[in-house]
Amino acid sequence: MSIDKPPLGFWLQAASAKIFGFTPFSIFLPQALAGVLSVVVLYHLVQRHFGVVAGLLAALALAISPISVVTNRNNTIDSTLVLVMLLGAWAVLRAAETGKLRWLLLCAVFVGLGFNIKMLEAYLVVPAYGLLYLLALVGAPSPETSRGQGRAARVNYRRVLGMVVMAAVAAAVCLIRAILACCGSSTSRWAGKSCGSCRWPCWEYSPWPGSAARASGRIDSSTH
Repeated sequence: MSIDKPPLGFWLQAASAKIFGFTPFSIFLPQALAGVLSVVVLYHLVQRHFGVVAGLLAALALAISPISVVTNRNNTIDSTLVLVMLLGAWAVLRAAETGKLRWLLLCAVFVGLGFNIKMLEAYLVVPAYGLLYLLALVGAPSPETSRGQGRAARVNYRRVLGMVVMAAVAAAVCLIRAILACCGSSTSRWAGKSCGSCRWPCWEYSPWPGSAARASGRIDSSTH
């Protein structure tokens, strides 16, 4: 058997099967719970800034979207990834509102967890996170220049440093997982691997059309 995704999403399924037994219900349960929680988190995010009606409409759109319904009812791990990315959006919003580094670091952790669910797909939202934070910090007055004065706001360079730290933490979480994967058993099979148990080639092949077929062919040929 081979897989082409990191283990975090599958760990949740394995934990559910351990608790409730190996049944379709136990395998689908983590995705169903992630889908429900995603709707709740999205409502909270939208309602805080745009009101109850907008929050309800956003939550309803996510809840009844056909692709969302499908992924919430099967064993793919997309629902788990969506939940983690929404939690990352919540964290970066808190960072933009408060200017506190801990929220930005929490966002970086969520991005790293997303990477360990479905690799580079988790990075699709990072530009949006960064743009939101940049727009917030451009208008943020530095405490030294805005205290009791009417001068124009300056960029708070501590927030810029916070963005650098966020990127570093997210990269570190991903790199640690990659190192652990590359240090695994030489007999393990990863779709798209080139040799041994290293997963680096998976990142190269998985986003492109036909990659699964190429990866499968490479594994089949290596087993003969």
